[in-house]
Amino acid sequence: YDRVLQGIAEYDWVWQSMAGYHRVLQSMAGYGRVWQSIAWYGRVLWGIAEYGRVLQSMAGYCRVWLSMAGVMQSIAGYCRVLHSIVGHCRVLWGIAKYCGVLQSISGYCIVLQSIVGYCRILWGIAEYCTVLLGIAEYCTVLWGIAEYCTVLRGIAEYCTILWGITEYCTVFR
Repeated sequence: YDRVLQGIAEYDWVWQSMAGYHRVLQSMAGYGRVWQSIAWYGRVLWGIAEYGRVLQSMAGYCRVWLSMAGVMQSIAGYCRVLHSIVGHCRVLWGIAKYCGVLQSISGYCIVLQSIVGYCRILWGIAEYCTVLLGIAEYCTVLWGIAEYCTVLRGIAEYCTILWGITEYCTVFR
């Protein structure tokens, strides 16, 4: 009878040790849930980082447009000068209708009028570039957001590692 009781006690000790292991596995599974929630946030941050890459490429294109807009604005400055010269040439054109001597000057004014036609086209392009300059200012803000998203991408890569740990802990759960 004593041996039977001793066997039962040993059997009970085995169950107690198994329950101890079970508690360890339960606590590991609890940590696994924490890592799962962190990894979910990591996925969100990864998506934001991907959006940040798109914003970085957009900001790169906007820098190109910003340099083009600067060139067009300088061309527009030259066009303003030519526009004022043509204003004077129109006066000379009116005088040349009555004066034969000034007709040679009016020929020069015809050339300037054709140049001004070209300058009007450049003026329209420069107005368009002013709009692009505003877009480029907006893209500078996007560039800052993209830099922030690069940081978030690093956090997301760290969270991907945590996701692997979570998958490992799920096995214990």
